[in-house]
Amino acid sequence: DKVVVDDTQGANQAVKHLIVKGRKNILLLTTQDYITVGRLRTQGYIKAILDAGLVLDNDLIIKVVDTHNSNAALPALEAQIEKTISKFPHIDAIFAVNEIYAAAALRVLRQAHIQVPDEIAVVCFTDGLISKFSTPTLTTVSQHSEEIGKKAAEILINRLCSDDNEALPKTEVIKCTV
Repeated sequence: DKVVVDDTQGANQAVKHLIVKGRKNILLLTTQDYITVGRLRTQGYIKAILDAGLVLDNDLIIKVVDTHNSNAALPALEAQIEKTISKFPHIDAIFAVNEIYAAAALRVLRQAHIQVPDEIAVVCFTDGLISKFSTPTLTTVSQHSEEIGKKAAEILINRLCSDDNEALPKTEVIKCTV
């Protein structure tokens, strides 16, 4: 049994939020496709862009190479963000699939003297400590961790109390909000 969030829906909602705010050139910071979460969140980004009638520009998608070493990965990501923003000065928003990528973006934007959110808005997936304590604080996709915990506990208790040892595992999907 497992309880998961709807990564595609959450990313789609986040990018639609940016579009509603007038943002049209949205940089995506994501993982390589073999990481399911990144792939699903990328799909949500793409769907929102296409549904809004915007042009999908693959040059505005940075797929971060997973080195399992953030000390090496973050400077490389920051260099990629800096290069992309310099090459495409029309970028007016960034959607990051996690808080670490968003924090890297904030750092690059601060060093480039780009005002967040006035010049470039930043939204990230996950509403954890990094986004709460960053400057400025980040708009986030909430995964509703309390709801996930309650649902997981409910499923576990039901499983433990059940006499049906043949019951198939189930997956509960929790919707995200921005």
